[in-house]
Amino acid sequence: MALRSKNFLFRRKSKDGEILDYQDTDSWYTTNNDYHWNEVSLPLAAGGYYGSTTGLHTLAFTLRNFIGRIYVQATLASDPTEADWFPIKFQESCKYYMEFTDTVIFNPNSEKTIYLHGVTGTFAENVVGNFTYLRVGVQRDYISVQPTELQKTLAGKLEEIQINY
Repeated sequence: MALRSKNFLFRRKSKDGEILDYQDTDSWYTTNNDYHWNEVSLPLAAGGYYGSTTGLHTLAFTLRNFIGRIYVQATLASDPTEADWFPIKFQESCKYYMEFTDTVIFNPNSEKTIYLHGVTGTFAENVVGNFTYLRVGVQRDYISVQPTELQKTLAGKLEEIQINY
């Protein structure tokens, strides 16, 4: 049985200019003057913070038309600064990030190609360690450092990140 079950949150300005916490990443629209192409969640206390010694953390990512990389950072510090964070590998993929892009399917029988924009669905990964805090980031600079309005519009979003430990 999981000791804790929580959602990661992202802090940013609302349409009214108020600083709020959201469970999803930013969405592009023409009047969004504070859009985040890359975004990092607020730190969330992990198993090590509560004294758990199993080290197993399962994360579920819910995506909608998402294009980009998702990564997880951890710290062992009790009051972390930016320098305390380090990348951790996902247990299943053995990579430091999960990358999502458009899907192209070719049917040789009908000779038709289907293009699916971004990725929609829920994906889970495990990370292992007696971390005190975790945070999740979305990274898209490998697509473009100066994204166009079209790229921002088509980037989709990360709707929710749940964690059990």
